[in-house]
Amino acid sequence: MDEAREAGWLEAVGLATLHVSLLVGALVLALHRAGTLGQLLQGIGTLPGVALFLVLWGLTLGATRQALVQMREKPLREAMGVGGVWGGAVGASFVWIALTASFISGRAPPIAYLFSLEAAAFGFVGGCLVGAVAALLDTALLAAARRLAR
Repeated sequence: MDEAREAGWLEAVGLATLHVSLLVGALVLALHRAGTLGQLLQGIGTLPGVALFLVLWGLTLGATRQALVQMREKPLREAMGVGGVWGGAVGASFVWIALTASFISGRAPPIAYLFSLEAAAFGFVGGCLVGAVAALLDTALLAAARRLAR
């Protein structure tokens, strides 16, 4: 792997890991403060929880890699738009996968699957917002890292 591709891969892995860690950390904190974290974790179980985390991380890694390629040399507003679109794709995909897993495992009633497209649309909108903020953060972090590397 040449040096430029390796650097791009490391950027994507680092930023995707940061994105997922911040998102999951914020969700855990919000659920804990609401008093529903224990109930949710009992309902999910360890193996499905780890599997969902890995799915989220994999989706985020793929989207981050594509977004970084498309964001190069773009103004901040356009970079945030690219991040928003890829974040939306991750949000919609993750919601749909989580609902499908719940349906297959028998944890969700079949009627819930009828609303999966609506839920995925909400996931897309939420993902767009998170993706745009992540693109802003990524742009700042990469600029700082490049300054330090000189």
